[in-house]
Amino acid sequence: MEAQYEQALAAAKDVAATPKSIEKLSAEIGEEAARWAFNQWELRARGRTKFELAEQMLFSRPGLEMATHERLAAWRASRFPKDELVADLTCGIGADTIALARRGPVEAFDIDPAAVELCQHNLAVHGLQADCQAGDARDLLDRFDRVLLDPARRTDQRRRLLPDDYEPNPWEMVDKLRSKKLACLKLSPLVQDDRLAEFGGRVEFLSFGRECREACVWLGTDIEPGVFSVQIESGVAAAESAPAYETDVVDGWIHEA
Repeated sequence: MEAQYEQALAAAKDVAATPKSIEKLSAEIGEEAARWAFNQWELRARGRTKFELAEQMLFSRPGLEMATHERLAAWRASRFPKDELVADLTCGIGADTIALARRGPVEAFDIDPAAVELCQHNLAVHGLQADCQAGDARDLLDRFDRVLLDPARRTDQRRRLLPDDYEPNPWEMVDKLRSKKLACLKLSPLVQDDRLAEFGGRVEFLSFGRECREACVWLGTDIEPGVFSVQIESGVAAAESAPAYETDVVDGWIHEA
């Protein structure tokens, strides 16, 4: 991070983002750095609902919106073998990369170089390291046996509801994902059941804090198909594998008020 932005971030801490305070900091440091700093403190406040160390992390607005809660990320990471390399092909701000790095070796990629920088910073905040590079997931699939794919589900402030509109489009990659030793495809839980079933594999609806947060599709040569509800318990350190229990929900109903 450039010194100008570090200075702006320190100066904006605990300062209300009023027009007067933004104007004052802009005059001292520069308008771009001032607005960036106030935006970061707003995002850090929101990030506390997902990350214990949010006040030291750096975020983008869409990246934070799409980021996995660290408890869910710990659970997902625990499903990969501890000492085997996993590729996070769409790392974003690094939520899943952090959890995977705690588990074992990981390489992280994102098509957006700015996201790669955020991921590297957030890994360092947690005392972790990983090889982070800019790259397109579609060009990287053939290089790895175990992969995590979390396609972008937002554009600006709009949510993409259909997997066909995700970036990258998971339908373009699903055949290669099925051939991996283990692959996890993170989707919105709002995806229609018939579309989820088309992916095949094992579908897990992940719930945390009385809310269904994600639909994870597990694919690979040894995956047994099925549909399950996975309840992630709170109150554990993020570094631990979040305890969970599963219930088979095939031919059943899930009611959520």
